[in-house]
Amino acid sequence: MLTEEEFKDLQIHFLRHETQCEERWKTVFSRLDDIDNRIDKLFQIVLAGGATTILFLLGVITTILLQG
Repeated sequence: MLTEEEFKDLQIHFLRHETQCEERWKTVFSRLDDIDNRIDKLFQIVLAGGATTILFLLGVITTILLQG
C-alpha cells in the first residue's frame, strides 16, 4: 500500500506530467496547422504550374497547326 506522502508525490508527479503533455499537444497541433497551410500553398503552386504548362503547350500546338 502507498503511504499518504507517496500518494501525494504521485499526484504531484501526475499533475506535472499532465501539464507538460497538454503543452506538447498544443505545440504539436500548432505545428500541424502550419504544415497544413504550407501543403495548401504548395498545392496551389503545383496547380498554377500545371495550368501554365498546359496553356504554354496549347499555344505551341496552335502555332504549329496554324503554320502547317
